[in-house]
Amino acid sequence: MSLRLRNRKTFPTGGYSYTQPETGRVFAPMFSFAYQSKEIMQHRKDNNLPRATIAESSEDLDTFTCNRNPDLCYDPGNRVVEAPRTVGSCATCSGSPA
Repeated sequence: MSLRLRNRKTFPTGGYSYTQPETGRVFAPMFSFAYQSKEIMQHRKDNNLPRATIAESSEDLDTFTCNRNPDLCYDPGNRVVEAPRTVGSCATCSGSPA
């Protein structure tokens, strides 16, 4: 499984850029993940390329960005989910807030 961005609103240095392998097109850096994904999708549709849905374009932009900026990413296969925290508790209410 590929790395995924922790937050698509946290901009990598220089913005979201992408290079389409089949055509060599370099997408200039943008500060909107959603807009860049749409641009990639449209380029793929216009050129009859595979992975031409918004979900696939977003996944590929995630991967491309994580390869360049791994510190902004996590591995969904190894993600640890934290247990919810309680604020204050009482002995007779099963750990629920008093």
